[in-house]
Amino acid sequence: MDNLIFHNFHPPDEVRTFHIPKVGIKRFDDQYLVYDVLVDKQTILRHYSFKKHWFEINISFDLDGGFVQEEDKITKFVWSYNCDICTPFFVVNGQVYNVDLMLDVLVTSDESGYLIKDEDEFVEGYGLNWISEYERYWAVESCDKLVSIIRENRLRSFLEEVYPFRDLNQAGIQPLFKKSRLKNHLILEKKRRASFY
Repeated sequence: MDNLIFHNFHPPDEVRTFHIPKVGIKRFDDQYLVYDVLVDKQTILRHYSFKKHWFEINISFDLDGGFVQEEDKITKFVWSYNCDICTPFFVVNGQVYNVDLMLDVLVTSDESGYLIKDEDEFVEGYGLNWISEYERYWAVESCDKLVSIIRENRLRSFLEEVYPFRDLNQAGIQPLFKKSRLKNHLILEKKRRASFY
């Protein structure tokens, strides 16, 4: 198989499936998944997923290894780290799965500022029973833990202990991507997915 298949569920019903070229995978073991993909001719996306942490982190770099900064359209906050609060990843039959829990934390390139986004959506999603009480609890706990790491100016060092920023892979290409519905991925139903984390 030339690609790693990653299913990212966004409640209530959208599953985003990425086919990650294996040439871009930097680390994949029972603790971490780290990969690089070239999302355009000038930007490398570095992705970190965790088996024991309830978040994943994306950082965009230019081809020289410098941070690419983006601006949030609503708040005008300028960020380089996009941290998604989500379930730990789990692997079934060689394919990777996780569930987006709606909260996002955007962080400046120098870690001097951060913005927590979509808290209303998170509360609404829990109220509508899209996520379990267990998932809600760990989402809040993990958001607090992540904010603590950011406030201590340790986000970069935390990630570089997993895999260093300096070894960016320009050979990867933009992954194939498609959207589908939860009914096509029953393993991600709330009761079934709970057994994997």
